[in-house]
Formats: sequence, structure tokens, C-alpha cells
Amino acid sequence: MNVTKNEIKDRQLHIEDYLQMVSAEQKEYAEASAHSRITENNHIITGFQTDELLEQILQSDNLNKAYKKVKSNKGAGGVDGMSVDELLTFLKDNQKKLIQKLKDGKYKPNPVRRVEIPKETKGKIRKLGIPTVVDRVFQQAITQVLSPIYEEQFSENSYGFRPMKAKLKELTSRSNGWGNEYRALKLKQFIRGWVNYFAMADMKQLLRSTDEWLRRKIRAIYWKQWKKIKTRYRMIKKFGMPEWKVHELANCRKGIWRSAIMLNSVLTNKVIVSLGYMSMADYYLKICEN
Repeated sequence: MNVTKNEIKDRQLHIEDYLQMVSAEQKEYAEASAHSRITENNHIITGFQTDELLEQILQSDNLNKAYKKVKSNKGAGGVDGMSVDELLTFLKDNQKKLIQKLKDGKYKPNPVRRVEIPKETKGKIRKLGIPTVVDRVFQQAITQVLSPIYEEQFSENSYGFRPMKAKLKELTSRSNGWGNEYRALKLKQFIRGWVNYFAMADMKQLLRSTDEWLRRKIRAIYWKQWKKIKTRYRMIKKFGMPEWKVHELANCRKGIWRSAIMLNSVLTNKVIVSLGYMSMADYYLKICEN
């Protein structure tokens, strides 16, 4: 029996033109829906008050908490040059004006500042987009109100758009009970869909570094499946390693990351491809050629 306890009504935050700069290239509207959770019997339970979300976001307590969070995070200023240390004085002088602009839908955030920082690998850089400190306060205020509403709705196995989680982590999790062949199939489906969607972007370097990270996860999965020494010995020998190296790696007690160099020589990139796993960078280059 399907029972709806409260009628679900989608409500959009009326902050026109308020674009959250997720990165230098990405932006999206802040949108909130009435909190609902669907149970196993398809019952829909609404447990949060979602009326007047904008008013909740702009409450003084919520804004003060957001300011303290931004202050504690420190970080560089945005395009306006304002530092975190200057933020409190600015907010005291302009708080009422800023809040009224948000209520009227006339507040417009500043563009993000592009910053290039060096990676650990020589010659490589990482591009970051840094919002202004004022924009960060309002973004944090929105997050504080919306996160409690949406977080409870996520399944334990849902990783999309959640802090510190990603789709690739879900697909390479050892707790999902998948076999290696099925895992390789799911990864292929995701990679094909993702690369085809973003094929117009110049992301060769990004996909190469993602490939390296993904291969490390795959090696860790296989290594932890080979729990016993004799299993490790048999599987490593199967890949044609010298006897002394097979013995050394099979009896290794250092843990997955400390023995990574030896493991890389066993489960090479070619071996991983032969096991059914797809390279994101290779597939991207193939798509671009066509």
C-alpha cells in the first residue's frame, strides 16, 4: 500500500542569478526540494520543514556559523582582493544590504579567481577556482541548511555529490560483493558514458592521472583478495614473475602501499587491460580520433 504522508512539492530557492561556482568551469543553480524518504514499501516520509528555506539560510545564527567556518578555513581571497581578516568589518558595514539583495534576487556573486598551483610531479600544475570570501560565506550558509535535509536521503551505497566520495570509489569498493568480471563491466559502462559526455573537453592529462589512481585501486582489490601466502604465490607466479620475486612478494608483510612497487611489476597496465579493465585515457583518445 502506497501512503504519502505529506504531498511533495518542489521548491526552488529564489536567488536569481546566484550561481555557485563549483570550479572555474562549472556552475549550477542552488535548488532545494522538499525532504522526502522512500521506504522499502514505497511509503514517502517527509520529516523536515522545507518552507521558507531562504529565510532559514539568512538567519543571523546560520550566517554567523557560516562566517566562523569560512574564517577557520582561512584560504586566499578572490578577485576582489578581500582577505578573510577583512571579512568581518565588511560584513558589519554591508550585511543588511547584502541580505536584502539576496531576498530580492538581485545578488550576483563575483567570478572565481583562477589559480595554478604546482603538483608533486615536476612540471605539472593544478588549476583552482577561488570564490571571494563573501561568496564563500553565503555558499556555506546554504550548505548548512540543505545538507541535513538531503544527507539522510542518501543510501549508504550512494556516492554522488557527497563530500569525499565519488562514483569511482563506489565501483572499486570491496564491500559491494561484486566479482572482478562484473566490476570491470560496471567500470567500462561508467567510463564510456562519462568520456562520451565530456569528449569535447581537453582532459587528456586529467584522465591519465585518474587512470593511475584507478589502477592503484584495482591492484589493491586483487592483492586483498589474495589473502593467504600460498594464494599470493600461485597468482603471482601465474603472471610469469621470477621465482625469487614471487617468494619475496608472496611473503611480504609490509601492506599494500609499501609493497606497491613490486605489485606494479606483477599487475602491469597491460595485465590490467587483459583482465577486462578499460583505460579512460586510451578510450578518450580513441573517441577524439573518430
